Amino acid sequence: MPDGSVLQLVTVLLLLCFVVALSYFATRWLAGYQKLKGANLNIEVIESLRVAPGKFVVIVRIGEEYHALGIGKDEMSYLTKVDAESLTIRAPGETGASVFPEILSRLKAERKHRD
Repeated sequence: MPDGSVLQLVTVLLLLCFVVALSYFATRWLAGYQKLKGANLNIEVIESLRVAPGKFVVIVRIGEEYHALGIGKDEMSYLTKVDAESLTIRAPGETGASVFPEILSRLKAERKHRD
């Protein structure tokens, strides 16, 4: 291999490492920026449950009120307001997989009575 080819290979490898490192740090910076930008807002997703492919039921806190939303690929539907007393709010990291289906069935029953 001539010396020029080795120098070109080393240059290309250094540029590749530089671009990868720059992409890594830019992605980390953007993630931190988005996290700070979204902090202390009045809207928070409390819990979500996938009910079908591409379909979710989500409980959100808006201000001091809790609401259940149905979210699909191309649509979002308001389901009902949820009483804060009926929710079990867990700290991040705690599991509560059995609680959400109970709340969902209660909300379905309330909606049937209203309709």
